[in-house]
Amino acid sequence: MRSPADSGNRGLRRGLFHLATALMLNACVLSTGLSGEEAPARVEVILLPEVTVRGPQIRLGDLGVLRGDPALAARAREVIVGQAPLPGREREVALGYIHIRMRQSRLDPEHFNFLAPDRIVVRGAGRTLSPEEQIGAVEAAVRRVCNPREGEELVIEPLSTPVPLTVPEGELQLIADPGEGNAHAASIVAVRLRVLVDGTLAAMASVTVRVRRLSPVWVATRALRYGSILAEDDARVERRDVAGIAQPLPPDSAPVGLRVRRPLSAGSVLTATCLDAAPDVHRGDTITVSLRAGAIRVRVPAKALEEGAAGGEIRVVNLTGGREYRVRVTGPGAAEAILASGE
Repeated sequence: MRSPADSGNRGLRRGLFHLATALMLNACVLSTGLSGEEAPARVEVILLPEVTVRGPQIRLGDLGVLRGDPALAARAREVIVGQAPLPGREREVALGYIHIRMRQSRLDPEHFNFLAPDRIVVRGAGRTLSPEEQIGAVEAAVRRVCNPREGEELVIEPLSTPVPLTVPEGELQLIADPGEGNAHAASIVAVRLRVLVDGTLAAMASVTVRVRRLSPVWVATRALRYGSILAEDDARVERRDVAGIAQPLPPDSAPVGLRVRRPLSAGSVLTATCLDAAPDVHRGDTITVSLRAGAIRVRVPAKALEEGAAGGEIRVVNLTGGREYRVRVTGPGAAEAILASGE
């Protein structure tokens, strides 16, 4: 039979055992908690202070290096941080905003150890098209359209310096359009320039140039009146800028003997429109008109109602019968009748 003292000792020992067990469990829990707080992050993120990105979006993987858990790092690299700046432009991305974007992608930033500045400067990748490159493309297009003649010198001068153009990286193509008619008819030409990257329009510009076409042509040596006939000392060949001048007379033409159709000042470039053939018949002249009828040829006098050169048609009136009809001038003071069908 156990004494009351033995029962009390057993109870005390049982209590001490439970207390020791509780203390050990508590120590284990505390140890586990501390080790969890001090455990290293699963992914280390090292971000650069400045980066250049290609494409329309900024991803976390574009901003630096992620290493650690392969699956988690791969997910984090694809997190879209924001829209990329335009080529040649820049924007800032804050570290706090990166954390927000990660949470929106269901990634806890607490699982990542960041080594990064507070703000990251992001630049859009691109290349700069220099003013010299733009002017070179414009000059080539103008020369191709103008197609200078033999002995003609084409001088192309930009009137202003175009600004540099920044475009995305890729296969570059410059298309300059001076306009077929503009380059030929004007001395000041505005050339449209389109910049294509990988076949897509990336930029546009306009470059204005002065076009000088230096060519040997006939010019007036002195002032010439309307209706005057060019003599040998009235014109000579000089090298002139003929851009914007229609139909200048080349040096192999023969202007001597032609008639001036409008007043010309000394030094004016002679053109096909300001000269014409001197008339062989003047208005009011009495001329001889030939009429053929088979083997019979008749000559009659007539009065010219118009002036004309050889090969041209004029109206005349018969001096004997007063009949008006048309003739073709054959030379000075001479013409042949133009018979209507059936006459």
